Amino acid sequence: MKNLILFLFVGLSYLSTAQNYTEVDLVLLSCVINSEAGGESFKEKLRVGNVVLNRVNSKYYPSNIHDVIFQRKQFSGICSSLFRYDPDGDHGDKESIKAAIVLLKGHKVLDKSIIGFFNEQHATNKKFVARIKSKVVFTSEAHSYFKA
Repeated sequence: MKNLILFLFVGLSYLSTAQNYTEVDLVLLSCVINSEAGGESFKEKLRVGNVVLNRVNSKYYPSNIHDVIFQRKQFSGICSSLFRYDPDGDHGDKESIKAAIVLLKGHKVLDKSIIGFFNEQHATNKKFVARIKSKVVFTSEAHSYFKA
C-alpha cells in the first residue's frame, strides 16, 4: 500500500501539466491499457490509451475517462483479471502506468479522429468487425484502428 501511495504521489506530480485529470483517471486509464494491451509493445499501449482520450474529447462519447471506459460493450478487457492497477506488478503493469502518465501529460500518437480498435482474431462480434472494416485507418501488431 505504501508503494501505491508513493506512486500516486509521483504520478500526480507527472500530471501537474495535464489539465482536468485526476489520480482516478490515471488509475482507470492504466487499467484499461493493461487489460487491452498489457502484453503488447509500449507504442501499442500508447495507442490504446490514446483511443480512450480521443473518445473523451469527441462529442459522440462521454466527456470523462470513467464513463468512456465503462460505456456498455466498448472495452471487453474491463471484465478480465488484467483490468488492474499494480505499480509493483509485472513489466506490462508498469508500462501501462507509464503510458497513461505520458498520455495524460498531453503526448498523442494517434490522430484525434481515431476512436476505436479491435483485434480481428479475438473479436467475438463478427458483424461489428465486418461493418467497421471500411473505416480502418491502419493495423498494428495487435489491433486495427478505425475512425468515427
